[in-house]
Order: sequence, then structure tokens, then C-alpha cells
Amino acid sequence: MTSHDTGLIERQTAAQMVEAYKTALEEAAQGLALLAQAEDRLHKAFSSNGYSSFQMIDRNACYWQYQNPDEYFKSIQKTIKRGVWKAILDHLQINKVASQKRKDELYQHLEKDELPEVTLAAIFDIVESFRQNAGEMAKESYLAAYKSLRPGHYYQHGYKTNQKSNDLGIGIKVILAGKVEHNYNGGFRVNHYRRDDLVEVDRVFHLLDGTPFQANGSYNSPLVDGIETCKDGEGQTDYFSWRCFGNGNLHLTFRRPDLVRQLNQICADGYSLRSGKYSK
Repeated sequence: MTSHDTGLIERQTAAQMVEAYKTALEEAAQGLALLAQAEDRLHKAFSSNGYSSFQMIDRNACYWQYQNPDEYFKSIQKTIKRGVWKAILDHLQINKVASQKRKDELYQHLEKDELPEVTLAAIFDIVESFRQNAGEMAKESYLAAYKSLRPGHYYQHGYKTNQKSNDLGIGIKVILAGKVEHNYNGGFRVNHYRRDDLVEVDRVFHLLDGTPFQANGSYNSPLVDGIETCKDGEGQTDYFSWRCFGNGNLHLTFRRPDLVRQLNQICADGYSLRSGKYSK
């Protein structure tokens, strides 16, 4: 295995995760076998007709047959594997390095049980893939953020503030429809279905500025956290200031015009402002 300079995960940590996964599978298999043995013992001692209330294993979960726990264990193994991969991806903090497109693809594979067995090689294959595709993922993120902020985007079409800069890419301020909603505890929160859009925009501005992107868990970002913690619906971060409205609109102002210019320049090459499509 070659060394990696991504800083995403240390070999020792990855090895500990793999070992814990293997041990957990062994313990689960042993535990299931002991439960089956306990059931069998109780049935033989107390049941004359082969039926009693000594059931310890949910056979209906996967049509588990008495004295044959193999199929049941397969379902347990899938659950453990899926959970371990989810924890590994969270530990890798893919919000910092992967575009939303790549994250969606990765988690789709996870939900469909299409990721490989949890091994040290498999973990570092993902890390290496991030490293090799860093440039392409940056382009994907730039374009996704650019398109979501453009006047032609269907969530914000028709707002005069956006249309003023229709021929210039993104202006200094945009109105984003459907991005926020009232929070039950007061203030506002980001619409769950629009959260990824704002996280991607925030990550792109950090990327353009060459600063670390601090993402909490799998979803949040400084912009999202700021919106959801401000009491009056107004606030700012290093890159944005905003105002939330009860109709779901988010008025977003960019505090770094130089970064907006960079984004416009990057995405103007091959991106048609008239059609809203990328030609490359």
C-alpha cells in the first residue's frame, strides 16, 4: 500500500476500524449461535409439542429457520457492514473533499449494499479515489454552486435582484426561494431538501479562498449553522450575510466579491447563461 497525503485518515485508525468490524462479526455469529443453542435447550426441556414461548430470535426478520441461523446472520452482517461504512465515510469527512454529486453516488452505493467488504485496502481505495479526482470534484462543485445561484435556477427564477446580473453570471446578491422555513423554537432553519445546495455553495467559497471547510457531521456547514442559530433571521459568516423571510426566501449577499468573480470566470467557460446548460 502506498502512502497517501490526503490527511483524511491515518493507517492506524483505519486498521483499528477494520479489526473492530471483524471482531464484531465474529461476536455476532457467536452470540447468534448461543441464542439458538439456548432456545434449543429450553424447547427440549420444557416443550412437549415443539412449541413454546422461548423464542429469542426474530425469525420473521428474514425467514430464519429453526436450527439454521445462516440467513438471519446474513441480514445482521449487512446491517453491521452498512453501519460501519457509514461511520467510516463520516470519519473521512467527505463533505470537505467530495462534491455533492460524488457524495450522492457514494451513499447510493451504501444504501444498495454495493460497497465492498470492509478492509484496509477498500478504505484506502476510497481515499485514493478522492485524491485522484480532487480536481474533477472541484469542477463539479463549482458548477453545482454556480447553477444553484444563477437566475435561471427554477427555485429563484423571476426575482429582479437575480435578473439584474443575468448577463454577468452571479451578482453580489441573490434571492434563493424555498431555502428556509420557520423553526419551531423560533428563528429559522434550512429546508431539509435544500440543505445540500447551501452546503455546496459554502464549501465552494472555502475552496476558492483556500481555507479549511469545517463541516459538522454529514450535512452542516458554517453557513447552514449560522442560519439555524441566528435568532432574528439575520447574520453573517466570513463569506456571506443573509436575511431569512417567512415566505421561505433567503436573501444572500456575498461578502467577498473577488471570490464571486473567480466563480463566474471558472464557470463562464463552457457554461451557457442563456440555456443554463454546461457544454463540456
